[in-house]
Amino acid sequence: TVTWVESRDQVPMDDKDTVEGGGAIFTLGNPHFQTDGTVHVSASLYFANLGAGGRTYILQEVDGEWRIIGTTGVEWMS
Repeated sequence: TVTWVESRDQVPMDDKDTVEGGGAIFTLGNPHFQTDGTVHVSASLYFANLGAGGRTYILQEVDGEWRIIGTTGVEWMS
């Protein structure tokens, strides 16, 4: 199940600071439109206190749908 929230503060957490029910937090950044028609969108994933990671994706509109066609910049994880 995916639940959209405005901020991380709205995500139900347990007493161990993990997402209730074994969930994860997937965060999307603001789209940054490029002069070549692509869009860069940062994304990160937080799963419990086990780890997190993120990168910036390159999206392009193909046949009326936005698709990931690559990544740019650094990838991070902890």
